[in-house]
Amino acid sequence: MDTSEDLPRSVLALVRHGRSAFRQHGRVDTAGFRAWRMAYEEAGITEDESPPPRVTHFAASASLIISSHARRASQSAQMLSNRSVVVSPLVVELEHPALDLGRLKLPLVVWAIAMGTRIAMQTLRSVYPSPADCIRVNLAAEWLQELSQEHSSIVVITHASFRKRLARKLVQSGWKSTNSQQPIHPWSMWLFETPSAWKDA
Repeated sequence: MDTSEDLPRSVLALVRHGRSAFRQHGRVDTAGFRAWRMAYEEAGITEDESPPPRVTHFAASASLIISSHARRASQSAQMLSNRSVVVSPLVVELEHPALDLGRLKLPLVVWAIAMGTRIAMQTLRSVYPSPADCIRVNLAAEWLQELSQEHSSIVVITHASFRKRLARKLVQSGWKSTNSQQPIHPWSMWLFETPSAWKDA
């Protein structure tokens, strides 16, 4: 009789960090956009942030919490738990090289659309993510599989683009997504389960 469904599983939550405290309005040129990206990377989260109860509840019972070293991620992790957090460069955001549009000034939303279009085209040509980022995604997936042998529930505070790539790699590696949808807003949480066989190995 197959009792694999009764074996304990590990549950993994990939959580996008809270809202960045950095805000900018108006139009910017290429230099301005690059400066905005640097400021965004250095900023933490807004002072009035409050994680959703669903995320807070899951983190409270998690046996391990991992965070990117970006301030907005590490501060989000600290908000979820006062326990020790494992900070890892493996789960930082993917590299997003800025477009060079010279002195043309555009609203940030237009820059975002332009960047998204460029990334989509580079993905179709298999030149995005970068080779280094692809290796990092694979290493992160392998590391999380190893950790799932020892921890029944894991929370990873990470970033939008990296989470998307990591989620795809996890499913390819045998993890089961339990999400009916995959929202991308701050504090959104994607859940995955390990195959029972991993826990029985």
